[in-house]
Amino acid sequence: MGYLFEREIVVAGKNATIETLSVATAERDKTIDRLEKEKATLEKQNTDLKTAIAESAAPLKKRTLILADQLATFTQQFTNGTPFERVLSDYQNRFPVRNERIALQFDDAGQHSAIIQHLLHSFDFYDPHIFITNVTTLSREFRRLANNLNE
Repeated sequence: MGYLFEREIVVAGKNATIETLSVATAERDKTIDRLEKEKATLEKQNTDLKTAIAESAAPLKKRTLILADQLATFTQQFTNGTPFERVLSDYQNRFPVRNERIALQFDDAGQHSAIIQHLLHSFDFYDPHIFITNVTTLSREFRRLANNLNE
């Protein structure tokens, strides 16, 4: 009888341990399932965000390359003998707002350019050669930033 009594106590104790472990395993499985669902949701959000950034970056790249080409072409007006006053007037009518807007969009995209900021805020409109050099540098720097963007 002692054997039976011990067996009942041992078996009951083991059953209780098994039950406790089963409950803990079930809770762990629920936590794993919840975390896997959260992971899937976060992965989808990450993919959506990367897609949105790519869609935003591609037009920025395209617009910037167009602006860089227009600035480069613009400098040829001066080298082709157009009077400086007309070149300066054309520049002021076409480019300052676009230059600022593109520069801000690059800042938003995480690509700050100290060169562009310096040029935009300290443009020399009095010396024709410095002015054209600055426009050329602006064109090259915009092109460099655009080419750094992922498509």
